Amino acid sequence: MAQTRYKTSGPKIRKQVSSVKGHDYIRWIVDFGIVGDKRKRETFKTEARAKTAIRKWKSAQKRDAEKRDILATRIGEKAEKLSTDNLLDASRALESLKGSVSLEAAARFYISHNTPAGGAKTVQELYDGYLLSRQLANRRPDTLRDIRGYLKPFTDPFAATPVQHVTTTDLEHWMRKQNGSPRTRNKRRIHLVGLFNYAVDRKYCTENPASALVRANVPKSKPYIMPPEDVATLMQYAHQHETEIIPYLALCLFAGLRPAGEMSRIDWKDINLGRKEIFISDTTSKTGDERYIDIQDNLAKWLAPHDQASGPILFSRRKFNRIRRNITIQWEPNCMRHSFGSYHLAMYDNAGKTALQMGHRDIGTLFEYYRRAVRKKDADKYWGV
Repeated sequence: MAQTRYKTSGPKIRKQVSSVKGHDYIRWIVDFGIVGDKRKRETFKTEARAKTAIRKWKSAQKRDAEKRDILATRIGEKAEKLSTDNLLDASRALESLKGSVSLEAAARFYISHNTPAGGAKTVQELYDGYLLSRQLANRRPDTLRDIRGYLKPFTDPFAATPVQHVTTTDLEHWMRKQNGSPRTRNKRRIHLVGLFNYAVDRKYCTENPASALVRANVPKSKPYIMPPEDVATLMQYAHQHETEIIPYLALCLFAGLRPAGEMSRIDWKDINLGRKEIFISDTTSKTGDERYIDIQDNLAKWLAPHDQASGPILFSRRKFNRIRRNITIQWEPNCMRHSFGSYHLAMYDNAGKTALQMGHRDIGTLFEYYRRAVRKKDADKYWGV
């Protein structure tokens, strides 16, 4: 930055008279001289105001001069303590920076990125600490499995890298090399954000590089809803050949339980056919929220022959696959739960009730991911199976 210069003669004041349509207008112009690279002038309506401005300017100049004298003394004292090598080093650093940032700012940036307040950690140490913290926080086994599945492949190539040196560009390059759908990319991003939020909280780095990763656009796909006829075919075949997994199929189809998680945690003691309700505890629910599910008439009939005081709901992958091989119906992931949501909403025409039965905290999830428009007559057939 160019040094501010002032004319040694100080500000000058002059009177200017202008005539407009026979009327004289008087102005007082103060010339403060060259300030920086430009001449500074100000105009006032009265001479008194012009002189006041000059006095204020001179007072400010005096204060600035005193400050500059003090600063020069202090800099001189510090400069005397610097070695020739240090002075040369500072000169080379300033030359490298080329005025883009101050030497002090560059030094502070270097310190913050190489000596984090929480201590230096490698990515491997970060991952190990993050996983342990989730284990100690009693996260569900499927959550821990996802952490390992999405973050371990990232940790391996960056294991020895200091956490504070990982950049958004590094993460983007790694993400591009991974396979998977846009939805999978977004899941990777979520887990990376969680990992580096943990690092920021513990002051291993100052910013979260994963926050700037762009979310992938996931095309919205309509959920597949099983026709009532296919539901009847499935349950009839199970009734004739694989009766042991009837409760599992019936609870997924007619109570909307999550096949991957809730069905593996629910117990017969949570099912009360007398009161016609199913209790989903906080430890059974995916979201950790308790809820009650109504037992519909057809569900009660399917469960009654298998009812017992306690014990897990039997599921056999072998039996399940055998059923699918021996009947001709279309099958999609989560189609049983999707069918429950759509047919329940069509039957009762109450989105809030359906969302509550499914364990959703709002109806948005129901309409975005689960619901398809079905006719009331098809809902009658579904609940008549």
